[in-house]
Amino acid sequence: MTIFDQPLHILVIEDNPGDFLLVEDYLQEQIPNLQIVQAKRYDKALQVLKEEDFDLVLLDLTLPDHSGAELVGDVMEAANNVPVIVLTGYTDAEFGVKTLSLGVSDYLLKDELNALLLKKSIYYSIERHRIYRSLEDSEKEYRDLFNLNPIPAFVFRLETSEILNINRAAIDNYGYTREEFQSMNLYDLRPEQDFDHLDSTLRELRSDVDVRIATYSRHLKKSGELISVEIRSKRIVYQGEKAVLALANDVTEQLEQEVRLKESLERYDIVSRATSDAIWDFEIQRGEIVPNDVFYRIFGYHEEDVSPEVAWWDRKIHPEDRVRVREMFVRAVEENRDRFQMEYRFRCADGTYRSIFDRVFMVRSSDGEPLRIIGAMQDVTKRKEEEDRLRLLESVITNTREGVVILEAEPTRLPGRRIVYVNDGFSKMSGYTKEDVLGRTLHFLSGPATDQQEIEKLGRSLEKWKACHVELINYKRSGESFWTSLSMVPVKDSKGEYTHWISIARDVTERKTQEQAIRESLKEKDILLAEIHHRVKNNLAVISAMLQLQASEDGNEELSDKLYDSITRIKAIANIHEHLYKSNTFSRLDFSENTRTLIDNVVSSVPIGAEVGIEYEMEPIILNVNQAIPCSLIVNEVVMNSLKHAFKGRSDGIINVRLSLNGKNLTLEIADNGIGFPEGVDLPKSGSLGYQIISVLSQQLGAEKQYESGSGGTRFTLQFTMNDIRGVGNARLM
Repeated sequence: MTIFDQPLHILVIEDNPGDFLLVEDYLQEQIPNLQIVQAKRYDKALQVLKEEDFDLVLLDLTLPDHSGAELVGDVMEAANNVPVIVLTGYTDAEFGVKTLSLGVSDYLLKDELNALLLKKSIYYSIERHRIYRSLEDSEKEYRDLFNLNPIPAFVFRLETSEILNINRAAIDNYGYTREEFQSMNLYDLRPEQDFDHLDSTLRELRSDVDVRIATYSRHLKKSGELISVEIRSKRIVYQGEKAVLALANDVTEQLEQEVRLKESLERYDIVSRATSDAIWDFEIQRGEIVPNDVFYRIFGYHEEDVSPEVAWWDRKIHPEDRVRVREMFVRAVEENRDRFQMEYRFRCADGTYRSIFDRVFMVRSSDGEPLRIIGAMQDVTKRKEEEDRLRLLESVITNTREGVVILEAEPTRLPGRRIVYVNDGFSKMSGYTKEDVLGRTLHFLSGPATDQQEIEKLGRSLEKWKACHVELINYKRSGESFWTSLSMVPVKDSKGEYTHWISIARDVTERKTQEQAIRESLKEKDILLAEIHHRVKNNLAVISAMLQLQASEDGNEELSDKLYDSITRIKAIANIHEHLYKSNTFSRLDFSENTRTLIDNVVSSVPIGAEVGIEYEMEPIILNVNQAIPCSLIVNEVVMNSLKHAFKGRSDGIINVRLSLNGKNLTLEIADNGIGFPEGVDLPKSGSLGYQIISVLSQQLGAEKQYESGSGGTRFTLQFTMNDIRGVGNARLM
């Protein structure tokens, strides 16, 4: 019966149910005639070791009542030379070496464990143990175990380090023949850099040290390959002389795996620190979740604020998302999915929520049971806000009544930019469906009445990548024309490069129709007003001529003077209508220019016996016709009165006319250097028609008037506030 056929009695010291089930499955799969005993605590293991004999002990380094290197030492002592294999989740290579130095047979990582590896380690450990025991029992047993040992074994002379004997495993693993080995010494198996280390080892063996356990060296194969070996050596007597038996277990792959694992953990740690994702690791058996540092940065928590309990994390998920997230996890387990992703909201330390995109990876055992769940939480709050904004914009574009068209950025010349999108508003406006227009240019909407100047204006703006607005006539699918108010805007990407044009069109046919009707109506009114002013002027001329005829035929001089005064007043009104008729507006009047013309006409119409000069100091002022007419009549009365009465008995005289504006306050001054009013004259009581006309017109203007008279002449002052322009229909002449 070989070692692989012997029944085995194995003690498994393990408190984790999942890990024990995994080891039990591996053992039952690979080892026949197996009896397994489990101890979940250290004190229970001590009791079992006292009561039963075992072939091997499998030991977890973390127990509820004991752990670490001290646990290994205590179990080794209690096992009483029974081989011990450590099964652990620790990934620290230095700790593994330390554990092996305590005398355990092997050191296996749970995350890398599989059935074949466990089987190999168990049989090798048991075999090594039997070898050591046989060396102590008898020379014969030693030779058998030596030759059959699957681990390379060497016997070398203690004093000279010459190789005296090797087993079959050494020949198979190193590539040398037996004869070649027996012509070599230990230095031939070492790289030159390790000679000092070998010297130290030999000195130690030549002293009183009987056994050296678990030391590491580097050996050279015949091929030149350098391997790492675990050396266990014992001083013996071989063929009557002092020698050393050394077992050289090739641990190159194991150490490389440990190095790779360490590097992997270092890389994970670096990535975990460098990534912008919050990484969380949920160990299912312990029921604990551990986050990385990024988690604290994103959500604003301090380390002492975060509990590893699942309930704490569950409470931080938004209440509206919580049930859905739970169902995702349950479904992933039921469907045996290793990867899934989800979006939800997670509560920050300040009470706000951030939108999270969580990529989840599930680590399972060989039988498919979930062991750990690892997630990467990416903060997508800004992306979600942008998506919501884009959805809102999309809704606006889709539902607006305006026609929205998106075109390519290029080409800038004919045949033009192709249409890549149109909304429903465009289809309703033009009658064309999306399928009708996609891939075409906007030129198909033009027709005979389309203003080519507007098209050229639009083209120049497009070539210069400038926004543009035009109004032109387009044509519907039915052939009906319609007015379009069209805005074109270029769109840039994040790099500042133009990618598209957006066209927004509004049907303004109704507005254009109304504008045309208004223009035609205004034109008709302008013609009508011009005709009215023309007829009023002509009628006033007829009235003036009739009064003039009456005055010349009537022999009553007083009546003739009154008729001539009326003629002058009529000419003043006719003068205003003449100015309005010649201007572009019928509601405003250049009052300064009108005043000059009016006074010149009065001077030429009123017979006087003196040379009277007119001096003007007038600012250019535009008056509403409602104020211009009464004010002009007041000027007519004041100047006519000065010409008739101020210069009697004089050969010459001067009338000074001043017109000024302070804000909206207009001041009119008319002063002469004549003889002044006769002494004792009270104008308000004089019954003068001219003064009555001035008073009525001043009241109509809301003006303040004042006469000042003396030996130096007479001064008339009129002050009123200019009104906003109103239509001539509101004018009241008298």
